[in-house]
Amino acid sequence: MKMKIKRSFIILLTGCLLFMIYGCSAAQEDVEIADIAEEEITVADEGQSRGGTEEASPPVMEPIEAQEYQDGVYTGVSKKVEGKGYSEVTIEIVDNNIIKASIVEYHGDNKAKDPDTYKIPIQDGEDILLREVFITLESNIVEKNTYDVDIITGATESCYKVIQATYSALQEAHKKENEKGINEEKGINEEKGIIEENEKDIEDILESDPCDL
Repeated sequence: MKMKIKRSFIILLTGCLLFMIYGCSAAQEDVEIADIAEEEITVADEGQSRGGTEEASPPVMEPIEAQEYQDGVYTGVSKKVEGKGYSEVTIEIVDNNIIKASIVEYHGDNKAKDPDTYKIPIQDGEDILLREVFITLESNIVEKNTYDVDIITGATESCYKVIQATYSALQEAHKKENEKGINEEKGINEEKGIIEENEKDIEDILESDPCDL
């Protein structure tokens, strides 16, 4: 009887040891899986950041109230962010229509990027040549006659810079048109004042005593 109890105790103890060993092994495996998953997420985030899409944010701009622009050539510059560079957009306006747009993008050290050699790295895809981005954006700005153009997938940051710079150029054209309107109104008022003054002088002459002449 004692032998049976002893044997049962040994079997129970062995089972407990096996359970503890298996539990520790499973827990370690879970930790390793979690570490691998975290590593994969970190790599993915770094890839998105290198692709220029993770850190980009849309520029905040007040809408231009009316599409009334003075004819001419205007240049706008996007906000300069240290280490990230900026964009410069030159537009030509005729009869309230953008007929031409030209884009230049700069490095953080103010050196212009060569659009024929500079490539934008894209995660899980082929790199985009900057010239291709410029051609598409310039065409869309002219075709839609606005700064508010569609974002090109993979080139988000460059697109936001161009949108902001184009907006700046259009603001300048809109400001010039307003100044022109104010100056024209001022000229009309001045001319009207001169006419009224002359008319008053004539009336005074006509109403005056002939002996005073």
